Amino acid sequence: MPDRDLLHGRTLLRRKGQATRYLLDTNVWRYVVDAGEESGLVSLAGSSNVSIQVSPATVNETLRLKDVALMRRIVRLQTKPCFDRLLAEAFTMGVELILEIQRLHPEWLRRPPDHRQFKKWSVFWKENWWRRVRSSPDNEAKHLRLVEGDLLDIVRENVKQQRDAMRRTGPSHNSLPLDAWHVEVPRPFAGWRGLNRVDAWRLATLISLTNGLIVHENGMRSILETYVDLSNGLLSSEAWQVFWLYEAERGNLVRFWLEWLHEFSAQFRKTTAGTPGDTQLFTYLPDADVFVSADKGIVQIIEEVRPYSPVELAGGLLIKGGREGVAELLSELSSTSHPP
Repeated sequence: MPDRDLLHGRTLLRRKGQATRYLLDTNVWRYVVDAGEESGLVSLAGSSNVSIQVSPATVNETLRLKDVALMRRIVRLQTKPCFDRLLAEAFTMGVELILEIQRLHPEWLRRPPDHRQFKKWSVFWKENWWRRVRSSPDNEAKHLRLVEGDLLDIVRENVKQQRDAMRRTGPSHNSLPLDAWHVEVPRPFAGWRGLNRVDAWRLATLISLTNGLIVHENGMRSILETYVDLSNGLLSSEAWQVFWLYEAERGNLVRFWLEWLHEFSAQFRKTTAGTPGDTQLFTYLPDADVFVSADKGIVQIIEEVRPYSPVELAGGLLIKGGREGVAELLSELSSTSHPP
């Protein structure tokens, strides 16, 4: 079994404590630094009633900045130990998938699992990665560029193409409930002969995840293979297709569902260079109480998704850009830190 001390239930939700958990969007961290309010944010993070969260996805967005001096300042703030430094979504989603495989297909598991490697990755994402980024953001930025290559550009172009295709052939806005989007299983996937209809997120996740695991050997693969035997062609099998199309439960793979939901909902909006990063941030919504952003689009999507979510999601706090938005944020955090 994966280390239960790292997890909480089937959806891997982080335990709710006394503190209100604020997850800050990437743009908010920059506004704080631009306004010179780093010390104010750090001071409020020390309150027992406030927890300020930062995700690896947000730090990676910062590492991609062309302005190196600005990048260093923001990363220096983001990696301070006073903040709640979250695990990478590749890790949490990988474990989420391991648990669902364990429930439905224990025959797919390694015998025995590689506990040592799993522990290595958990320590890496809890401690070592954050320490490495903090000590040398320049090297980490260079490493990120080498690892990603042109993949991020490809993802951004795919997002733009999906949006353009929706404009040409689909509705200008989503008029259907988010749980009403279904697709017919096409040839050659399992069940195609009967033209079985499945939830849209199932087929989309099957295709994107399988491609990521096989073609790109993404970060989730290293987590998954600590417990699941991938050496016998599982990812190319019909059983793998059936698992995603018909067997897996949405409530047990909620982060995969949220990832699809943001990608889908973003097709009805103007896409930006930050849209793929927003999709990553969406997977952290079950771990937070308040998501703070100056991006109206992502806050609107959260509210659209909320009625259909099997788990509680963070509420959206939309702030203005720049110094005015920072003042709003600090006022909010101060009132939470010192309730009347």
